[in-house]
Amino acid sequence: MKKAICAVAAMSLAFGCFAKGSVKGSIINKTSGEPIDFASIQLVDSKTGQNLPIGTSSDADGSFTLNNIPDGNYLVRITNIGSVSQERPVNIKGGIADIGIIRLADDAK
Repeated sequence: MKKAICAVAAMSLAFGCFAKGSVKGSIINKTSGEPIDFASIQLVDSKTGQNLPIGTSSDADGSFTLNNIPDGNYLVRITNIGSVSQERPVNIKGGIADIGIIRLADDAK
C-alpha cells in the first residue's frame, strides 16, 4: 500500500513539473482602435532574451493565443510592420494568462 501511495505521489509531482499554460490577448491600433491582423507574437525567455520556438500571428479580429507553454516567466513580444513593438511580462502557472488588449502605436519612421 505504501508503495502505491508513493508511486501516485511521485507521478503527481512529475506531472506538476511539466504543467503547460497559454497566453491570450488582442492587438489593436492605438489611434484608430481597429484590430491588427497578422501581427507577430513571439514568446521570449525573460532571463536570456532569446526567442523561444513558440509564436503565432494575430487573427483578423486582432486576437491571438500561444499554447503549450511550460510554467515559468516570459516576455511576450508583439511586432507589426509600421508599428512600434511592445513587450509584456507574463508568468505561466498551468493556466491561461490573459494579457488583455495591446495598443500598438504607428511608427513615425
